[in-house]
Order: sequence, then C-alpha cells, then structure tokens
Amino acid sequence: LDPSPFDVLVFGPGGVPPPDPYVVEKLDEFVHAGGGLIRIQDPPHVTAQYYGLASPVTQAVGWTLRAGTQVVDATSPIVSGLPTTSSLSGYSSVYTLRPDAQVVKTWNDGVPMTVAYRYGAGRVVYFNDLWAAYPDIWEGDLVYGLTLMDQTLKYVRAPDHDCNTNQVPDDCDILSGTSEDCTGNYIFNSKNVKD
Repeated sequence: LDPSPFDVLVFGPGGVPPPDPYVVEKLDEFVHAGGGLIRIQDPPHVTAQYYGLASPVTQAVGWTLRAGTQVVDATSPIVSGLPTTSSLSGYSSVYTLRPDAQVVKTWNDGVPMTVAYRYGAGRVVYFNDLWAAYPDIWEGDLVYGLTLMDQTLKYVRAPDHDCNTNQVPDDCDILSGTSEDCTGNYIFNSKNVKD
C-alpha cells in the first residue's frame, strides 16, 4: 500500500478482510503526515483494529435504519451553508468514539451520523450512513448529501494553504465565509492544480 500519490483516501463499506498490520501502519502514517481519510459506514465488526489510530471509531454495535439528521456543530466547514436538518436516511450503528472526535451531525435519535477527527496533521471524517457510499442515490435528499460529501472532501484534503494560520485550509475558510483568499493564490492543491 502506497497512498503517497493521493491527498484523500475514501473507504466505503463492504466485505472487509482481516486487518493487515502493514496496511494499518501505512494508513496511520498517511493520515498522521497530513493525508485525508473519509470512512463510510463499516460493518459493526470493523473497528479501530482495521484503521489504527486514524479511526475516530473504537467500537460499533448493531445495524439499524435511521431517518432524519440534524447539525450539532454549525461551525464545522463540513456543514457550512447546509440546513440544520435533513431528510437523509440510512443504515447505521451505535458506536464508541475517541474522546477528541467531534460530532458534526447526528441522526434524529441522537446517534452520531458525521464525525470529524484530527490525527496528527491529517483529518478524518466518518459517515455513520451506509448510503453515503452511493452518493448518486443518497437516500432522502440527494442534493443535501452531495453537498455534504463535497464539503467533506474539501475539509479532509491536506491543508496546503492556510494564509490566516488558523489550521483550516483556505478553501474551507472561504467556503465557510471565515476568510478571504488573502494571498491571492487561487487555492492551489498539492498537485498544483487550480481548484
């Protein structure tokens, strides 16, 4: 496993083989060094052993269809400009989070749906929603789901430019309206391609 050509890795649900210590180590190194990771609802048996310290989830149980979400951290760029409630629905688990994981959205029953987590210089977002893996049919509200995923990708991308030094990439700051492009760099990503 060599994730170095990528800024962001996305792991969707599915059949997960037993954890390979080498892969877990490489994933940990990638995120700790500043890589982004998006995890989408795993089967309940997939916990930190599959993703190491780069996982905000340490234990998961159950598998239930839930409906309706609400924003609990409106300051997060992941949900910037989105309505505070949505009609998204999906299969999810109840899980235990690391103490420094930040719940951004919950299901209407209070179970976390979107969790942000910092690991070293990297960012991780965990979607506790199986249907987040199928953004073309994101159950309940396609436009809301696609916007949420787009903003999540921008959030987890390695912070190449941070002109106001607030540890938030400029593109996230500009998206959330908290700063302008003060360097006039047009927000280039690590591949030096204009966003």
